[in-house]
Amino acid sequence: MSHPIYEEKQYLKVLWISAPLLAAFFIWQFTRGEFSAFSGLLNGSGSWLLPAFFILVIVIQLNFGMMKINVDEEYLRWQFGLLTLPTWKVALNDIADIEIVDLRWYEGYGIRLTTSGMLYRASGSQALRVVRKNGKSFRLSSTDPQRLLSYIQPRLNK
Repeated sequence: MSHPIYEEKQYLKVLWISAPLLAAFFIWQFTRGEFSAFSGLLNGSGSWLLPAFFILVIVIQLNFGMMKINVDEEYLRWQFGLLTLPTWKVALNDIADIEIVDLRWYEGYGIRLTTSGMLYRASGSQALRVVRKNGKSFRLSSTDPQRLLSYIQPRLNK
């Protein structure tokens, strides 16, 4: 991979706030004995469930709590999380068209299949709609879509 010309990081703030709060709530409820049907799991053979749940929340948060977009001379790349899984890339010479579009609140956050194609969104109310030469399209959210567009557009082979 050549050095990136453009790099952007977006944080999925709702996940960074809700995941620790949800984990803390469940831990608090278990320690108070509110989940009496599960209280036996905290003792004996199921005592690993609470730490496993907490670790699962941390892994989800680290893997989907951030989206990173890179543009270099050949590729547009994007990935979620510090663990960089999953990762996608599109060759710039495979892009037929690119434009800035508005995102609707009900389209949600994360990796989504929508009627307009795939949506990769961590933050922002606008995205780049990328149409590939095979006709398929996807959208990448951006906190500064005009700047991202200005780095990609001159590198397209039309």
